[in-house]
Formats: sequence, structure tokens, C-alpha cells
Amino acid sequence: MKKRGGHNGFSIIEVIFLIVVLSIAIPSLLQLFAENTITGAKVAILPTANMLGVGLMEEIRSRKFDELSAKDGDGNWSTTLGSDGAEGAVKANFDDVDDFDGWVETFAAPYADYSASVTVDYVSSNNLTTPLVIPGPVPDGWTPSYKLIQVAIDDPGLAVPITLTTVVTEVQSL
Repeated sequence: MKKRGGHNGFSIIEVIFLIVVLSIAIPSLLQLFAENTITGAKVAILPTANMLGVGLMEEIRSRKFDELSAKDGDGNWSTTLGSDGAEGAVKANFDDVDDFDGWVETFAAPYADYSASVTVDYVSSNNLTTPLVIPGPVPDGWTPSYKLIQVAIDDPGLAVPITLTTVVTEVQSL
């Protein structure tokens, strides 16, 4: 019995052509899928890093402006930033925002890949983004009433750490 159409399958030329086309297309598609997977993983990193940074920033902001309750007799707030002697390196003992200057933290599981570092600097009222260098000796009335806090959160999946920034000031009653 004779088959209709006269075509019983693929010719060798058609099979070779199909193999060539697939050998070009498949690696490109696999690379696209791999990049989408990596991008999807990074999308999960950013909100988590932001959440950890905001939590640490709020913890810092919950502390008072300075160790001193008012400027000293020379018209200055504390002239050294960082934890004071009695507080040591125990975050629970930090009682003012500048105690966090130089603080480095690694988070517990499930955030063990994330780390944070904090800097606190004095800034002037006319430039809230540029840290001031504390002179030595500190002149009377030098310390401004603004502190710049920067919290940097890092993770191996981030190209660069994300940084959260805020400025705090003393509260004066009039």
C-alpha cells in the first residue's frame, strides 16, 4: 500500500539544520534563565537589607542626643564620639547616638550573611552631609548640635552596601 504525500520523515539535511539551530538557541536560553534566577535572588536581598538597616537606625535614634544632658561649661557637647569607657562594646549599654560610632554588627540566623557598620559624625547646620573633623584641642563652643548617622548594610549578593542616612539634633526648649 502506497502512502499519500510521499513524505515518510525528516531528511538528513533537515535534522542537521535543526541540530545547528538548537545548539545556538539552547545556550542563550539557559543563560537567560540563569540571569533571571540571580536577579530574583537579589530582589529578595534588598528588602531584607533595608529592613535590617531601618531596625538598627531606629534603635540608634531611640537613644538621647549626647552623653551630656546639656552643653558643658565650655559650650560643647561630648568632644569624642564612640562608646564611653563604662559602656564598653556592649550595644545594650549604649545610651546616646554617638556611642554607635564605629559599631559593626553581624546578624543572627536567618540573616547571618548580612552585616552592618555605623558611623556618627558632627555636621554643621549649613551642610548636613559633610562630616566635620573634630579639632584638637576643641575650641570653646565648637560642637554643633547636629549628628549625621550612617548605617551601611552589606551582603555578599550586593554589589555595594546599601546606606541609610539621617541627621539628629538636640532638643532645646525655648
